[in-house]
Amino acid sequence: DTDLAVRFCKDVEQRSQT
Repeated sequence: DTDLAVRFCKDVEQRSQT
């Protein structure tokens, strides 16, 4: 179940972009 990790990473990356 790496979907959670991927989603978390994406969320963090998106937040950093803002």
